[in-house]
Amino acid sequence: MGEELLDDLSLLIFKNQLLCGSIEELKKFYTDEKCYLSFLDTIALVSQREPAFFLLSTELKNRILQIVDIYRFSGKKEISDYVNEIVVYLNSIYNIPKEMSDLMIQSYIQFHEELRDTKFDNISDFLMALSYDAVLISALDDNNMDLLKGYDLNMSSFNYLMSTCPEFFDNKDIRNRVMNILNNEDVNSKPFSKKKKYIKAMKKRFNDIAKKEE
Repeated sequence: MGEELLDDLSLLIFKNQLLCGSIEELKKFYTDEKCYLSFLDTIALVSQREPAFFLLSTELKNRILQIVDIYRFSGKKEISDYVNEIVVYLNSIYNIPKEMSDLMIQSYIQFHEELRDTKFDNISDFLMALSYDAVLISALDDNNMDLLKGYDLNMSSFNYLMSTCPEFFDNKDIRNRVMNILNNEDVNSKPFSKKKKYIKAMKKRFNDIAKKEE
C-alpha cells in the first residue's frame, strides 16, 4: 500500500473517529503517544487538503482541542513545539470571520456533492457521509458486510473512493466484494428504473477503474 493511499485512508479514519467516537474513547485511544503524534500529523494533512472540515461543527473543535491537550504540556520540547504549531493553526482557522467560514463550508459541501454524485439537504447528512467512508473501507477490507448501512451511503462512498483513491481497489478480493454489492443492487432494482440505470453506470465506471488496477 503506497504512502499516498495510506494518507488518504488515514484522513477517512480521522473523520470517522472525530464524528462518531465518544470523547472518552478518543482520549483513551490517543494517550498512546505514537497514536497521538499520528493524530497531529493527520491534523496537518487535513489543514493542507480540507481545512473546511474543521469548521463543520463546534463539537469537532472541542474534540480536537481536548485531544491536542493530552500531551500539550508534556515537557517534551519536540512534541510541545509541534503541538504549539498545531494550536496556532487551529486558533487561526477557528477565528475566521463567519462570512468566510460559511463560504468555505459551502464550497466544501459542493465539492463533495460533485465527487459523490449526490446532494446533501443538511450538515447532518453531510457529516454522516463523511463518517461512512471509513465504514465502507472497513467492510470491504475485512469482508464484514454487516457494517454496511444502505444504498445511498454506499453509493456516496463508492463514488468518493473511486474519485480520490482508486488504488484502494487494487486488491482483487475488494473488487469482487464491490461488484457483489453492485450486482445485488442491480438485481433488486426495477427494470428501466432510474436506480437501475444508475447502477449500470456505476458498474461500468468501477470496471474501468478495476481494469486499470489489475
